[in-house]
Amino acid sequence: MSDENGRAGRERTRRRKSGGLAVFLTILFIAVIGAVGSVMFFRVSEVEIEGESRYSDEQIIAASGIEMGDSMVLLRSAPSEDAIRSDMPYIGSVIVEKQYPGRVIIKVDEKAAVACMRVGNETWLLDSDMKALEETDGLAVKKYTFIKGFTSAEATAGRRISVDEDENTKLRYSSEVLSGLEELGIIGDVTLVDVSNISGITVHYQDRFRVKLGTGENIQHKLARLGGIIPYLNDDDRGVIDVSGDSESYFIPD
Repeated sequence: MSDENGRAGRERTRRRKSGGLAVFLTILFIAVIGAVGSVMFFRVSEVEIEGESRYSDEQIIAASGIEMGDSMVLLRSAPSEDAIRSDMPYIGSVIVEKQYPGRVIIKVDEKAAVACMRVGNETWLLDSDMKALEETDGLAVKKYTFIKGFTSAEATAGRRISVDEDENTKLRYSSEVLSGLEELGIIGDVTLVDVSNISGITVHYQDRFRVKLGTGENIQHKLARLGGIIPYLNDDDRGVIDVSGDSESYFIPD
C-alpha cells in the first residue's frame, strides 16, 4: 500500500510540474505575441510641435529623424532630442513625448542670444549657458554683452564653448553671471562681463557703472543685491558698485 501511495504521489507531482510548465509557456507565448503585435500595430501617425521657435515645424521634425509609420514602441526620445539640439543651436530644451496609439509631441523652447565673445579671429553669439549659437560679425559687440577673459576657446554651433581645463571655472562663472543678469532682466544693459580674474569678476552696466562681483561664489546673491541698488541710481550717476562682499554693498561715485 505504501509503494502504491508513493507512486501516486510522484505521478501527481509530475502532473503538477507539467501543468505549471504548460501555463508558463502559454503566458510566455501570449506575451511574445502581444509585444510583436504592439510593435507592428502602434505606428506614428501624427507629429505635433509645441513652443515658439525660429525653425519651422517641418525643419524640427526632419531634424528629429521621426517619420510617419515608425513604431511607437521602438521610438526612443533621447536620440531625437539630441539630434534637434545639435542641428538647431537656438533650441535650448527639447522634450519628445509619445501619446499612444500614434501621436508624438515635440516640445521646444528657444534660447535667445544674449552675449558674444571672440574665438580666435571669429565672433560668436552665445546664450546664457555659454552655448555657441552662430558666428557673426564684429558689430555684435555693440549689440550684446561682450565676454572677456578667455585665453583659449573653441566654438561649434549648438555646443557649449570649449576651453582648456584650467579655464573651466571661468566658463562656469560666466554662465552663472549671464543667467543671473538674464533673470534680473538687465542683460540688455550690460555691455561687458570680464572674467579675466576669477577673484575679481567685473560687469559694466549701462557704460556708466563698473560692478565689482569679486569671486564667482554666491553670484546669484550678489546680483540680487545689485538689482536692489539699481532703482536708487539717478540718471546722471556714474561710478563703481561694489557687491563683492558677503552682505554689504557700496556705491562709489566718480
